[in-house]
Amino acid sequence: MVRRRRPGLAWLVLAISLLPAPALAQSSKVGVVTTLEGHVTAVRAAAPQPIVLKFRDDVFLRDRVVTGERAFARLLLGGKAVITIRERSAVTITEVPGRSTVEIESGKIALSVARERMLPGEVINIKTPNAIAGVRGTVVVAQLTYRQGRPFTNLWVLRGIIDAIHTDVTGAPLSQPVPVGEKESFNADQATATKGAFTLEEVGTIVHGLQPQRMQDAGSASQNPARLDAVNTAVALLGDLVDSSTGQLQAALLMGRIPTPEVTPPQSVTSVPITALTTMADIETTPALPNNPPPPRPHHSCPPTQKYGSAALRL
Repeated sequence: MVRRRRPGLAWLVLAISLLPAPALAQSSKVGVVTTLEGHVTAVRAAAPQPIVLKFRDDVFLRDRVVTGERAFARLLLGGKAVITIRERSAVTITEVPGRSTVEIESGKIALSVARERMLPGEVINIKTPNAIAGVRGTVVVAQLTYRQGRPFTNLWVLRGIIDAIHTDVTGAPLSQPVPVGEKESFNADQATATKGAFTLEEVGTIVHGLQPQRMQDAGSASQNPARLDAVNTAVALLGDLVDSSTGQLQAALLMGRIPTPEVTPPQSVTSVPITALTTMADIETTPALPNNPPPPRPHHSCPPTQKYGSAALRL
């Protein structure tokens, strides 16, 4: 007796094999929408048209998230980081083992990462056309603007420390990694990069637009306990990032618990140029010296072996 083959199974196997790789990779969920206002879309390779995101929607690997006019989105990434996206912004999330990358095409974001939830060696990168910053246990605001068609990157560290690298548009490094700490900034265009500082009074300007105008009703997520847990995790993560100095202000602003602050003009700061990468030597920057000469050294208080002098600041 000859058994007839079932062509349906063969066609199913063939159809799956012909699916494009992005469609198969779509199952790689990287986050969930925990706050959303206005028109926010996700461009996916497997979808013919942009998908309008809604509160508690999943976000997948290589999604290009775009916020429209007066729109706002906050995503929880892997239970360890929260990314806040301002209006008129576009970001793409990619990932390789141990390293996630938030690539900014335009606009402004805030990235909050809980170090205690990161695996050893794990890092989240922020990437723009002229900079890459490695983030661990940090709250950082990143902005990409265009001046006469040329990209300009601003990074402001509200808490923790990042390692910033000046790059060209291909991602090739133009400088060694530069540590940028709390209340410090990193600014880069295609030709130069500088490291500066900002004050607490400027935080309101820096985070302007990174808080929602209204809070989402997390209780409506009760129909999906997993997503409700994601929303609660995002809120708890932002709460964990409260710091004794800037944390109380930054957490309130990022979580939207206070009204939008009055925008004040940026204060002038002293910037230190970042030396271009011409050799493998360490980058050195020299701090500005005061205009007034230093007071004479008190010889009686210095032990014979102690030496005074100025040295370049090694970054």
